[in-house]
Amino acid sequence: MSELQQQIAWNGISFQAPLSWQPVVILKDYLLFEEQYQPVCEIKWKQVRGSVSVERLLKQLRGSAKKKGSKKGSLEQQVSEEPVPEQWQQELARYNSYCFTWQGSTNRGTGLLLHCPHCDLTILLQLYYYKNRDQFAPVFQQLITTLRCHQQGESQAWSIYDLAFSLPAEAVLQSQEFNTGRYVISFQLDELSFSLLRFKPARVLLEGGGLDKLARQLLVHGEERISGEEGVDVDGDGYGNDYGCWQQEADRFQRFKASLRRKQADHFLCLRYDAAENVILGVQAQSNQPIDSSRIEGFLQRCKAR
Repeated sequence: MSELQQQIAWNGISFQAPLSWQPVVILKDYLLFEEQYQPVCEIKWKQVRGSVSVERLLKQLRGSAKKKGSKKGSLEQQVSEEPVPEQWQQELARYNSYCFTWQGSTNRGTGLLLHCPHCDLTILLQLYYYKNRDQFAPVFQQLITTLRCHQQGESQAWSIYDLAFSLPAEAVLQSQEFNTGRYVISFQLDELSFSLLRFKPARVLLEGGGLDKLARQLLVHGEERISGEEGVDVDGDGYGNDYGCWQQEADRFQRFKASLRRKQADHFLCLRYDAAENVILGVQAQSNQPIDSSRIEGFLQRCKAR
């Protein structure tokens, strides 16, 4: 396993993982990592108030294993609770923690059920290994040491793949798309709906029109450029302006009509080309209230490609 680390921060959960771990499933409250096309870690979390039933969890795991089956019989008897390893106890002291193991036909694993009394978040962490567990101990130790489930302050950090950004803690994740060359992560913040955009490789998209070429593909509401001069090659790299904003500002009557159709009348887009990383980052927002353009631009300023 690689000793290089990547910072993962997703919807309230954060930790460090080996750079060789690739997130292959990303849902609102679930992450699955693979290394060399084999699962190595999965983590699921949710708000659970009150007590957590370890017995019910183990029953569900045994039932899931029984459905999957095994050449050497059911895995039903091969999921069991065990004491939390001594080397993890200090780091896990801030949680109510329970540990279990399982044995499959091709892999084994250790699981942790963690409940944070501070934020009432329950975390199910499953760590896979295919040989001696001791070989993976440093990696698991690093993950557990850096695991955090709530953050102090008014902002929340996000970090996935090569994208890192921070948003107000009240921003609620709505959806996410991670397609080749295009990421779209969408949020709701009060009346404001907005999406963080990431396009790579940027130079392919910028050829023959710069940021305005990409903007025309994204703009469908008659937005007009309000900053950045169209077609200007700021840094002389041949790809046009490095930054631009477009806006469609509605009046009260237009907002009223849009609300009757459950639509949004105000639209805003800002894009930034990062030549060093060959990436375009952007924020696209919609609302039925006037959009604070400086606030949206602030979201983009706090978004970085790594």
